[in-house]
Amino acid sequence: MNQKTFCLIAGLIFSFVAVLHLGMFILGQSVIVFGQQTPVWSNVVIALFAAYFGYQGLKLRK
Repeated sequence: MNQKTFCLIAGLIFSFVAVLHLGMFILGQSVIVFGQQTPVWSNVVIALFAAYFGYQGLKLRK
């Protein structure tokens, strides 16, 4: 696997995760980590990080 393919796949996966977390925020779902329920607003923070990583992955493949 070359660098372009890796960056494309990683960018798409991170973008997909960002969309899922935004959907979870809109629907009011929370994430459970080690049996502890996290606040719903944490989905926005996770979505922002995932969207940034997705953008960088797709930008780096060029």
